[in-house]
Amino acid sequence: MKKGKELELVIAAIEKGLSPDAIVEHDIFLPVLVSNSGRTRQIDVVIRQGKAPRETLTIVEVQDRSSAVDINTFGGWLNKVDEVGAQHLMVVSRKPFPLSVIEKAEQAGNKVFLMHIREVIPDEIPTDFVRFFIDYYEFYLKDRALLKVKVKKGMIEKHSLKSELLSNSDRKFSIDGANLIDIDALFRMSLGYEEKLSLKGKTTASFYFGNMAEQDVPNEDFVIVPVELFISVSGQLIPCAILAQGSFHYEHISKKMKLLSYEQNEHGNLGAWIFEEKITTDKGEYKCRIPVKRDENGLFYLLGTFIDGPTTCKANIVSAADR
Repeated sequence: MKKGKELELVIAAIEKGLSPDAIVEHDIFLPVLVSNSGRTRQIDVVIRQGKAPRETLTIVEVQDRSSAVDINTFGGWLNKVDEVGAQHLMVVSRKPFPLSVIEKAEQAGNKVFLMHIREVIPDEIPTDFVRFFIDYYEFYLKDRALLKVKVKKGMIEKHSLKSELLSNSDRKFSIDGANLIDIDALFRMSLGYEEKLSLKGKTTASFYFGNMAEQDVPNEDFVIVPVELFISVSGQLIPCAILAQGSFHYEHISKKMKLLSYEQNEHGNLGAWIFEEKITTDKGEYKCRIPVKRDENGLFYLLGTFIDGPTTCKANIVSAADR
């Protein structure tokens, strides 16, 4: 995903939350009204309110950079408003706006809204505001792990099966009775919090996946993962269990998410915040944002979870009360 696009999606979710009756669209191309060639302009977020012929069009430009919006860029956005026939320009920036941009916006009257995203301390909010942690886990068996498949009594005779050794990449297992996954996906999807916690600081272990543990777990050293498990044999899904022994990679990162306030110049917070955090894993950088709004009754609502990072990354968003 192009840098900054994920924040655009967050802003679109916030604006939809603040104006439920509006039509909010992301990454839209609008026609230039005076163009004879069909030229268009790209808009980060478009907000449509009301109905024709009295529809109000607001274009939103989002700057997710380490530098402030400069006056030339701002001037280009003002020109874009006129070209597409919009009534309002909303500019969202992580950095405070320079005086030149503020003065230019004031000269445009209510045509321009300057939105600032800034980090705040959760304790400053006078309410029982939930806090979030991002808990990242990565787990996979390394090469040469021993995998042994066992089936329920009577299955060998019924389907003419034999015990077999499998590689990590074989997509022959299922935990939902439909989709086939490999052993690494089985680990990621089946290991619970307590089982993952028991692996901390270890590099080797023995695992048992299945629901026949009382009958055939070799010894007490096995980490038992109770799960309804099947193996695909000749197109059939057969109930089974897996014994896996070998070395593995285990990574766990937990960080409290920062709280950002969504504010409009001279008006302060509009009743919306963003929880945000990024972590660096062995598979790359992983970023998560959760926009939140407060309604007129003081209740808070999540407006979505927006994740950007390697497709193999998985994370749990955990509230402070659940830790």
